[in-house]
Amino acid sequence: QTMDIMKVPLQNKVIGSREYLVIESQDGAITAFFRDGKVYSVCIKAPFSGHVNGVHIEDSKEKVIQVLSEPVRIWEIDEDKEAWFFNTRSFLRVDFNPKLDNRVGMIYV
Repeated sequence: QTMDIMKVPLQNKVIGSREYLVIESQDGAITAFFRDGKVYSVCIKAPFSGHVNGVHIEDSKEKVIQVLSEPVRIWEIDEDKEAWFFNTRSFLRVDFNPKLDNRVGMIYV
């Protein structure tokens, strides 16, 4: 059903050293990751123009705190990149991109 909605085929994609079964929107803004035939995570990035729980791509850290409050966990991915995790009704991770002046670069649900 997901393939019908997004009108693109499932594909294998290597990210880092791992291979994933994914569906990616034609503009690359939304990637759905599959495990055991079910979506287990979705990555959202530019050019996505909507919001996820009130957070938009390229929002500042201050804006994210204003919308979601303080994160429950901060993961330092490397020395200048971090991800914030939030207690919402479902999993929510917000990654900040140093190339965007540490504004939201990706959102995972």
